[in-house]
Amino acid sequence: ARRSLKKKNENLSKNISKVFADDQIHRLEKDGRDCTSWSESTIKKAMQIRQMTRVQGYEFLRKEMHYPLPSYRTICERLANCSFPPGLNNDIIPFLGLKIRGEEEVS
Repeated sequence: ARRSLKKKNENLSKNISKVFADDQIHRLEKDGRDCTSWSESTIKKAMQIRQMTRVQGYEFLRKEMHYPLPSYRTICERLANCSFPPGLNNDIIPFLGLKIRGEEEVS
């Protein structure tokens, strides 16, 4: 029985790591009570989810479904602290594309 439980735990850990990043798993383990330091990749994914689902969808995932995602305020604070060099920023172009496609779908 103990061996079976250990195998189930390993399987669960393996599968959950396919869906969530380490910081998100840490947040799940702490039942959302921990002040998580979100990774850059989680912030980036959260921005994408927020753009695709809008405010209501994102907050539903966070609050009703208990997805380990940073608050919108945290995303905004992280973006405010980013420094962008002058010129064309190729890293932000995909996010602008998401924004444009999202607005076209709403119209």
